[in-house]
Amino acid sequence: EMLLADILKHNEQDIATLLELLKLLCGIYHRPEELEDPADRYSAGLALERQGELTAARAAYEKTAVPALRGRVCSGLSETAEAMANWRIYLLERRNRNYPEMLSILEKMYRRKQMRFEVCVELSKLYEHRLKKYRAAKAYAGEAMGCCPEGMEAELMKRIERIRAKEMKGEN
Repeated sequence: EMLLADILKHNEQDIATLLELLKLLCGIYHRPEELEDPADRYSAGLALERQGELTAARAAYEKTAVPALRGRVCSGLSETAEAMANWRIYLLERRNRNYPEMLSILEKMYRRKQMRFEVCVELSKLYEHRLKKYRAAKAYAGEAMGCCPEGMEAELMKRIERIRAKEMKGEN
């Protein structure tokens, strides 16, 4: 008896703190889009997406994807969270094969200069496989080559050559 009372007394603060943390986390996951910090909103969106809560995840991503006011101290971090949130929205739409929305998100990211390499590759794929607009597909692949991470050049060259071949065949 005494041992149990000692253990509870010893862990009383930890238990109270965990209870407060649990309440805080429940509030966050109930309305993640209301979090102030874009990185926190993005992280909550990721956790919700992993749990299959796609509607709530998307709400958190969409709020994060809104451009932060430029010139604020944290705008650089906000821009990173914004780009990653747009990318997650793109991946959700890709999972649903919603090609018009995929294109819209990628074009927005392209205009905002977000994740340039990945966006150019995905735009190239959409223009090649879905829209059959090989000139645009080749242009985006060429732009991706200009900002290509080391080790990806060969794969990208294969894409460009395949698009050129399709263009030469007149597959439009």
